[in-house]
Amino acid sequence: MLYLIGLGLSKGDISAKALEIAKKCDVAYIERYTGRISDDDVNELSESIGKKFKILKRPSFEDNVAELIAEAAEKNVGVFIEGDPLIATTHKILFIEAKTHGVEIKVVHSVSILTAAMGESMLDFYRFGAVCTIADWSEHYRPVSFYETIERNLGMNLHSILFLDFDESEQASPDLRRVSGIFKAAEKQYGRGILNEEREIIILHNVELDTQKNLLAKIGELDDIELGRGPTLIVIPAKLSDIEKELVDAVYRQE
Repeated sequence: MLYLIGLGLSKGDISAKALEIAKKCDVAYIERYTGRISDDDVNELSESIGKKFKILKRPSFEDNVAELIAEAAEKNVGVFIEGDPLIATTHKILFIEAKTHGVEIKVVHSVSILTAAMGESMLDFYRFGAVCTIADWSEHYRPVSFYETIERNLGMNLHSILFLDFDESEQASPDLRRVSGIFKAAEKQYGRGILNEEREIIILHNVELDTQKNLLAKIGELDDIELGRGPTLIVIPAKLSDIEKELVDAVYRQE
């Protein structure tokens, strides 16, 4: 049996159902590369379920899916995942592989950053379009195709959620000065005014942690905003409805 167990956005989100199932597992893995699970979190969870975790990082996870499936055919194997287990494509592939090989699988859902971001933004959830990621640039990898997704969404009057790459080793997303530079490069390449300096965006940092920060800012102000460590995402609103405008004003524009 393979269990995909959602941990929510913090270690305190794990449900009683998830803990009960975890205690039945013969082997427990915890996936560390798509989230912000700290060593302390791992140790506390290990004490809660009475088992030590085997740590999965990207190479070991993606290269050893077949071994995980084979193990789950013989034992109860739990894979613990921050957020909701079936948001990331990687975890869906594991689900498909289990089904393909006749391995029984059970998913324990939890809060995801996607739904939390929609709520924290104060925007209507049914008005969000396609999600995209802003990759952290390297010398030879500088994608700006996210611009096209934003443009399509705005063309349909839909809001956009932009995930920023998260560096697990640094426990941080790219700082906003770096994001500002990527926005400028994308705007220079496409030149359609989508990411002009006057456009207002919503910045969500460390959602559901004590250090959470929600900000409304113009793109031209990003160079001056310091957030610190932790995951960050950006929401680019389309034209606000009356109720959305009222909520955004109440949350972000109060003096």
